[in-house]
Amino acid sequence: MSSVVFCKGDLVHVPQATVMYGTNTSGISIYVNKKPTLAIFMDYKDDGMSEVVMNGRNWLVKNNQIFLNREAG
Repeated sequence: MSSVVFCKGDLVHVPQATVMYGTNTSGISIYVNKKPTLAIFMDYKDDGMSEVVMNGRNWLVKNNQIFLNREAG
């Protein structure tokens, strides 16, 4: 398990093939990330999940599937 602790607003890397769970009023949606993408970390949730915002939508992802984005340089 990673020792990195995310804070609200952190830019995180979501790898390709990460399974993401969206919730809305009509139920749960599942999305498999097609390419590596950046998201904004929002909060930790129950059962080892985190809430992130990616492409204007809120998603739940497993904590061990997101990584702190490190700028090249």
